[in-house]
Amino acid sequence: MPTGDETLRPFFLPSGLDLDNLPPQIQAALQEIVVPVYKRYVIHGASPLEVAAGTSLAFLLAQEVVAQCQLGQEMFSQTFSPEESAQRQRQIDGYYRTLGAKMGCTKFLLRLTEFRMQKYYDPILDI
Repeated sequence: MPTGDETLRPFFLPSGLDLDNLPPQIQAALQEIVVPVYKRYVIHGASPLEVAAGTSLAFLLAQEVVAQCQLGQEMFSQTFSPEESAQRQRQIDGYYRTLGAKMGCTKFLLRLTEFRMQKYYDPILDI
């Protein structure tokens, strides 16, 4: 666990990845979007089930950030060849699959939180 002086780095980011060499917008998105979710649900998760779902959510958010950056760079390209158009459509389809999975994780975490607020419940021990 990092101390106050260290930057929190989600475990799924490759150890050889130099975050300082990433484009500034990706660095900012990782720090402002992914890391807070990672802290809330993985580092401070209320149960193993919440930690597992939170890990998936943080990973999907990181994947979404990268996909948005890639798609955004190509958004205003002049023209695409048929092969480039097909590749771009595959990227967009993959992006939508990521969004769907992210929404599923988010809904599950919200339902888990709502249920836990109704009564004390440990989803692992109270099976």
